[in-house]
Order: sequence, then structure tokens, then C-alpha cells
Amino acid sequence: MEKMNTRDALIEAGIREIHTYGMQNFSIRRIAASCGVSCATPYKHFKNRDEFILAMFRYVNTQWAAIHAKIVEAPLSAKERILETCITYIHFLVDNASYHSLVLTKNENLTESQIRERSEISKESRNLIDAYCREVNMPEEDRIRKTFLVRSLLYGAAIMIDNGQLENSDSTYAMIRTTIAREFDLP
Repeated sequence: MEKMNTRDALIEAGIREIHTYGMQNFSIRRIAASCGVSCATPYKHFKNRDEFILAMFRYVNTQWAAIHAKIVEAPLSAKERILETCITYIHFLVDNASYHSLVLTKNENLTESQIRERSEISKESRNLIDAYCREVNMPEEDRIRKTFLVRSLLYGAAIMIDNGQLENSDSTYAMIRTTIAREFDLP
């Protein structure tokens, strides 16, 4: 396995820091200590706290984009692509529990550029849903409602699996897949 570079190690530690302590208690000193580097080292990679947090959002987005690109490249129908994106996104959040703490951070704790970057992670799934809804001539009101329901289900399911309210099992993912498919009248 390839050793993680210092910048990425700091980012991963920063994401875990937010997961454990929250954005208000974010400590660059604690992050440096967890990586076994000096307190000055993070500032060699990030100009300030805000740039460090922005880098964390970009890192998570890059991780998801690489996974999502494989779905987009696969020979799937628009319907199948929505389902695969949704299920894979839940797996992504569950497999990286600290990522969803970052993704769900409240806006009042973020700069405008951080808010924009955070929203990038769900851009592709929104685009897939929008494209499908346009393809089937779905009224705008229905598209908005369905997008809200599916996104709520994705984040809710990831949190419920993470905290043990739902079992992390094939049957849970099958239930989620069926629920999403029904919402879009997908096979």
C-alpha cells in the first residue's frame, strides 16, 4: 500500500477531527499531533484554517468523483445510473463515516467558498435526477419533490446505518434501492 503524503494525511486527520469534535472545536494543533508533525507543518500546506477546511471538502469531492466516474462510464440506462449512484453514495458515506460529518456541517460555520465546494459532492446526483425528470417530462414541482425525497433518503440512510438504526447489510441496501426505484417508478 502506498504511503499517504503529509498533505493528504493532514486532510484525513482534519476530517476525522471534525467528525469527533465538530467544526467549532476544530484544532489544527490536535491534527498536527495526530499526524506526528509539528504545529507549523499544516501551515506549510494550507494558508489558514479556512483554506484547510476548503481543502477537506475538495478532497472528499475528489474521492467521490473518482468513484462516481465509474458509474457514469458504465453502460447503464439513466434509471440504472440514478439507482447505482444513490446506493454507491450511501456506501461511500457509510464506509467513510467521518466524511458525512463534513458534508453535513452547518452553513453558519462555513465560508461561501466552502459552502459552494461542499455542494459539489451532490451535484452529479442532482444532475442525473434532473436529466431523468426532463427525459420523462416530469413537472417541475414533482422533480423538486422527488429530488428532495431521494437526497433525504440518501443522507438519512447513511446516518441510520452509521449509528446502528439500520443494519449495514445487503437487505438494507435492497430496501433502499426499492424505495428509490418506486419514487421514480423505476424497475
